[in-house]
Amino acid sequence: MKKKMFDVIIIGAGFSGLYQLYLLKKNLNLNCHLFEKAPELGGTWYWNKYPGARCDTESKAYCYFFDKKIYNKWDWSERYPSQPEIQKYLKFVAKEFNLFENISFSSDVSKMRFNDETNTWKISLSNGKIYNSKFVVDVKSTGLFLTDKILKNNKCETIYWKTGHSHIKRKVHKEKALAGFEKSGHFFFNPPLGYGYDDGINSAIQVCHLLDNENKKMSEIIQELPITYQSPTMAPFCKDEEKYTLVDEMVIEFKRIKNQKIKIDNQEIKELITVNGIRFSFEDGSWGLIRASSNKPSLVVVTESPTSDQRKLNIFKFIDGILQKTGKIGKYDQKI
Repeated sequence: MKKKMFDVIIIGAGFSGLYQLYLLKKNLNLNCHLFEKAPELGGTWYWNKYPGARCDTESKAYCYFFDKKIYNKWDWSERYPSQPEIQKYLKFVAKEFNLFENISFSSDVSKMRFNDETNTWKISLSNGKIYNSKFVVDVKSTGLFLTDKILKNNKCETIYWKTGHSHIKRKVHKEKALAGFEKSGHFFFNPPLGYGYDDGINSAIQVCHLLDNENKKMSEIIQELPITYQSPTMAPFCKDEEKYTLVDEMVIEFKRIKNQKIKIDNQEIKELITVNGIRFSFEDGSWGLIRASSNKPSLVVVTESPTSDQRKLNIFKFIDGILQKTGKIGKYDQKI
């Protein structure tokens, strides 16, 4: 996080921390921010999750009294509230008063130092890296996710899944993935980054965080991306009643090619993904894809190579040669 100046820093998002944030923001109109080590609200009530955890004070007394409307709006389900319900209550209060925008989760304060000359505190955070996260991307997406150094260093897993924003959304939810990306422009972020739905505004916010953390221009970050050569999405005509059967045939064919170690541009197939058509990849990260279009009478063909533009083209020629032999495809909407 870049250096920022706040009037007040609050540490911990429990009952006390939230109340301080409310008072300082709403009543005193101060520029304040709250840092919480956990990925959610709760403070003690986030960490204490042992079986049967609950409060020994009656629910009508174990709550905020500073706003009568909020007090009356929330209905406790039990006389002595359980840990999950207390967490829900804190989230309810934070949402009602728009406090989330002033909270950074998964932010561990590691150091505080007072400056006598400026009469300010310097607050330092730990690196905040999120380990063992999962990312879901659709099968048309770049192979660079598998070789990305940052993802590897953080032991992240990339899952290639079915094309379509509804498929990606469900998979992100099922896997409890940190994020999911669909090539056509749908981006999903789970907590602590988002709420699991397709969120364009949040996507822009994450880009802003990236720029803020890296302290670089957008053009500089783009220039640092690895070079790769990817074809456009190519769609050869194929009848609706034949396209899925043809893709099934391609799955069988490329399994045979892999098993028999037949080389494509002097490379053997390393991996096959068959969740949505057939995606085959090689040791150098190059890959090719054949799947049936979800909304028109055609197939979908994509190739990519981080090695060379020629290899990308050679993989396409190999795919096209096999498809042409079937006699079931027609003209492409575009070709390389």
